[in-house]
Amino acid sequence: MNTIIEKTTISHTALYAIHEQENAKFVDFYGYKMPLCYPLGAVKEHLHTRAKAGLFDVSHMGQLIIPYNEQSINELEKIIPTDLINLPIGRQAYSVLLGEQGQILDDLIISRYQDFFYIVVNAGCKNKDINFINKNLSINNNLTLLEDRSLIALQGPSAKLILAEIIPQITTMKFMDCRAISLDGKDCFVARCGYTGEDGFEISIPNEIATKVVAEIANHGLVELCGLAARDTLRLEAGLCLYGNDIDETTTLASSNLKWVISKNRRLNGNRPGGFNGSEIILSPSVEPARVRVGLIAEKKIPVRQGYTIVDNNDYEIGIITSGCISPCLQVPIAMGYIDASQASLNEVIYVNVRKHKIKMKICQMPFVTKQYV
Repeated sequence: MNTIIEKTTISHTALYAIHEQENAKFVDFYGYKMPLCYPLGAVKEHLHTRAKAGLFDVSHMGQLIIPYNEQSINELEKIIPTDLINLPIGRQAYSVLLGEQGQILDDLIISRYQDFFYIVVNAGCKNKDINFINKNLSINNNLTLLEDRSLIALQGPSAKLILAEIIPQITTMKFMDCRAISLDGKDCFVARCGYTGEDGFEISIPNEIATKVVAEIANHGLVELCGLAARDTLRLEAGLCLYGNDIDETTTLASSNLKWVISKNRRLNGNRPGGFNGSEIILSPSVEPARVRVGLIAEKKIPVRQGYTIVDNNDYEIGIITSGCISPCLQVPIAMGYIDASQASLNEVIYVNVRKHKIKMKICQMPFVTKQYV
């Protein structure tokens, strides 16, 4: 089991030539030169995804394969609080990778195929995750990093219509279904999921056919290429966490309101409670977080950003913003942040310090826009 060393050079995904051809504006993102936006602009890319379909290159993320067997299930269930024994072939789950003390090392998607688990992890945590998972796997359960594959996300209400013209099998898939399919004679993985709050699909494709497949999808009249900026505002409107902003090793499943990722039969009243890192503390009803993650919305059109402090009416600091933007759909500032649990009631009015301004915001339900999963 090889140790993965942190990347220090900037890499390109296999789809870089397409991004250049389409005049993308690039940004260095966790060791990769990635499209931030295209000439259409991030706001219009966002709105087009909500109305029709956006195509995202997410090949910088880590695609991992781990053999499926009784031993790997036992080993993975110690670091992932998902019921992997009963995860059916062709289904996937959103979950987290838990450190030895139960801290959130990353959030991830884990899929069950016939002979293996397929896991997608965040680009910024990829090398750390691989080293940690390898330490928890026995020698006959080697993890494989798929470095010869691209990963694309087609998101939006028209995604099914568009992708069905290339992959007819996807029409019967439901949210969080995954399938191994053949495309141009090559093995691909398709999942009905995404991180925008829209219906959509993520497709893992061998690099050798990635440019051809992406060009075919991108040339569809309902599709616009979209960059990381639109992806970020889309996931925030959907109330979804960004690792490194809204969750990290200092947050807990309770404080981040993510205890729902624990499978039912691994909770206190389940038939296989606990057994994962930090489960004694995580499942303890007596352990209450001091601060909790909340959604916030304002009326005045002044954006709030990560790092801005949250205060009460007496200017006493009670929290911090972790993500924020002007919602392209709602046209008002929205944000996520952590606030003292005692003041985290729905509809509670708080204030955010934005330079010399004190912006009034209200704690609200998330998602900020209705999710459209099928």
